[in-house]
Amino acid sequence: LKVENSLFKVHRYFFERESPKFQEMLTRPPPTGQSSYSSLTNPVVLDVTSEEFQQLLWVFYNPVYSYKGAKFQDWGCLLSLACDFKFPEVRKLAVRNLEKFNLDLVDHLSLYQECNANEDLLIPLYVQL
Repeated sequence: LKVENSLFKVHRYFFERESPKFQEMLTRPPPTGQSSYSSLTNPVVLDVTSEEFQQLLWVFYNPVYSYKGAKFQDWGCLLSLACDFKFPEVRKLAVRNLEKFNLDLVDHLSLYQECNANEDLLIPLYVQL
């Protein structure tokens, strides 16, 4: 995968297993005359920063299986990536951990709107409001 000017060689297993969007991106045929996507000569290009992508990789390559050190901004970034790239389980993980920060209702709504969260997260908050 190419992010900004960096190539990330990662296991496609996690991405195909967890994200319908990545399943589609990694299985579509490449343009005529080009090697398959995900090769070093024809990587899938993502429109995110390297730092954001590293946050997503942290979920899959977490060496201690602990999320205690993650900050509010980390979970907000993960929620945004999970919504954009359709990672439903990562989205659930991010939401569970964001709930621990005890945001007030308006801040909660604002965060979910900024992250382009799905309606299933937003509607219950609108009802409460």
